Amino acid sequence: MYDNGEGTAVDKNQAFYWFSKAAEQGFAWAQNNLGRMYSNGEGTAVDKNQAFYWFSKAAEQGFAEAQCNLGSMYYNGEGTDVDKTSFLLVLKGCRARTCKANIILA
Repeated sequence: MYDNGEGTAVDKNQAFYWFSKAAEQGFAWAQNNLGRMYSNGEGTAVDKNQAFYWFSKAAEQGFAEAQCNLGSMYYNGEGTDVDKTSFLLVLKGCRARTCKANIILA
């Protein structure tokens, strides 16, 4: 709700707070969104290491969007060392579930 302003004003600080609560409880969707917020500095300072951590947690649960985000971080060396092998493994693992992975691999 706070992230997109659904039924309330957009408030990235509140979105960050609630995504953090849900992410800590293991919800992959929230972990991915928390990773995005850390990556882009939404509601918090940019922290690529934290973004990598939360994308990894969501990707481990098979969340395809997080797998794509994690692959991009491996490719660009954001929050981790550049690792093209891990990039390919992550994206190939999720490509059947998301068109974004197919576009990135192309």
